[in-house]
Parts: sequence; C-alpha cells; structure tokens
Amino acid sequence: MTPRGKSGVGLIALMVLAPLAARAGGLDIAPVNVELKPSETSGFVTLHNGGGDTLRFEVKLTVWTQGKDGQIVTEPSRALVWFPELFVLKPGESRHIRVGTTPEQFGEVEKTYRMFITELPAPAGAPGPQVRVLTQLGVPIFLAPKNGGQAKAELTAPQLEAGAVTFSLRNPGLVHLKTKRTTLEALGEGDAPLSQKSWDGWYVLAKGEREYREAVPKDLCAKVRKLQATVEIDGVAPLTATLPVPQGACAP
Repeated sequence: MTPRGKSGVGLIALMVLAPLAARAGGLDIAPVNVELKPSETSGFVTLHNGGGDTLRFEVKLTVWTQGKDGQIVTEPSRALVWFPELFVLKPGESRHIRVGTTPEQFGEVEKTYRMFITELPAPAGAPGPQVRVLTQLGVPIFLAPKNGGQAKAELTAPQLEAGAVTFSLRNPGLVHLKTKRTTLEALGEGDAPLSQKSWDGWYVLAKGEREYREAVPKDLCAKVRKLQATVEIDGVAPLTATLPVPQGACAP
C-alpha cells in the first residue's frame, strides 16, 4: 500500500487488449475482442500495418482461464476455426482475421478463448534493424451461453492476518465481468485516510474469482482502524466491503 500524496530478435511484447480498438508499434487492431453467440457464430478482427516495414504474423488459439490473482492461463486449442494462420502485411495494408464455430459449441456457461497474433522475425538477410522487439496481440474471444445469462459480482469482506489484507471478487454468473478499478484503503481514527492501494481493471471470468492481497506497512499498523475495499465494475454501482480493525489487531 502506498501512502496518499506520496531487445533482440525474438523478444515479444505482449499487448493485453482493452475494448474497442488498440494500437501497438504502428499496428492498429479493431475490434479487440470477439463475442460469438448461437445466432452469430463467426466474427473477425482487422489488423492494419501503419508502419513502414513489411511484417509477418502467425495466429494461434488458446483456451483462456485465470489464476486466483487474475493472471492469464492458456492452453493451445483448436476448438474454433480461424483463418488465416499465417500472413504478411505490407506497409499500409489491412487484413481480416476470421474466427468461427458451430452452434453445438455453445454451452450453459460462457466459454473463453484468446487468439494470439504474433509477429514473426524477418527472414534472414532481409533489410532493416537486426535487433527489434516483436509484437504479440492477445484478443479475447467469448462464446455466449446458449440460453443467455448475466455476470454477478460478490465482494468478500477484507481479512487481516499477519499484517496482510486479503479479499476476493467472485463472479458466480454465467458470463464474464470487467472491473474498472479496485481499491483498498487503510483508514485511521475518524476514517482519516492513511494509505491506498489500487489495481487496474481486469476480467473475472464466469464462475471465477479474483483474490487480492496486500501487506500493511508496519509503521501504519498501529494507526489502522478500518480497512475498506471498493470495486468499480462496468455497468453496475461500486461494491464496498469493510473490516473494523481493533487497536493492535494489525500487528504481524
């Protein structure tokens, strides 16, 4: 918690995409996620080369799950169909990357994938810099529940043990939710702000849980009287949960 007031060929820069459109190293991609449903079983993203070099790309699909701290966990998959798998983009060119499935692939709960569009090294002897960072774009792909459904958000009360705070955001719903920001505040007497930690927005997938953990600095422990977690979520009112902290309870 922070007090208030206070390259070579083969290296790959992964760009985790947010909704609408994005740009990475002269590349434009839109949209940056694909949502498929039984009545609309195919979609595409468009990649545009706004730079001055000819680029080569490879496209692969993975099943996307999450660890407790929100990290991306993927495994290769061919559950969906996509085209092309390899392509070249000259300067100023655009290319559609199509992805699709069949109605039988849709289940009771949303399925989640990531399509990775990876820039390949230039052929040996090609003109241009010998050392560069290659780009990899990770595009979320969502298969909606066949009977529809909504996300649900449940915020657990903070827990304090050995000078560290933990709390969780759970999504028992049928589709993913996306946070805008998560904040943990340490408050003193009279709710005076002592410190604050913030996490950027991220996904909590259907039936998933995101766990947050943060140590309380030793010099603040004696002053803390309340810990308050707040999660801002797209489309709903913020969720807040608090934990009263009796004097001395914060000590490791």
